Amino acid sequence: MDNQPVSFLDSETDALMKDYFSASPNAYPLFVAVANPIVAQFKEVTVKIQKTQIAFSSQHNFAFVWLPPFKVKNRPETYIVVSFGTEAEIKHPRIVDAREVQPKRWIHHVLLSRVEEVDETLMGWLNISYQQARR
Repeated sequence: MDNQPVSFLDSETDALMKDYFSASPNAYPLFVAVANPIVAQFKEVTVKIQKTQIAFSSQHNFAFVWLPPFKVKNRPETYIVVSFGTEAEIKHPRIVDAREVQPKRWIHHVLLSRVEEVDETLMGWLNISYQQARR
């Protein structure tokens, strides 16, 4: 496992985060790659470590990172899922699933298997979700 800490966490919380990833330690660097720019780019972000996901919120939750609960055929060996909500559906080849969970509330899921996939496209989608969560 990459021991690079998440820059905004204290050592105790970082240890809890690594514990969350203990079943898939190679996924932890993927989390670091997406978590650091979220907190750097967006204001007043709170990170909540939950049993099945890690939530990012600013007034309301706007992004989630979670580990797949089981292996899925034709998916990478190691990956995380980044989920985010928007008022409208976003159609893009990188979005593996999008569901309208209530009127004008779409949840999108993106797989990350390489740190390079944390790019302008993903951060743009997270920015949309962040802005809408702060209304």
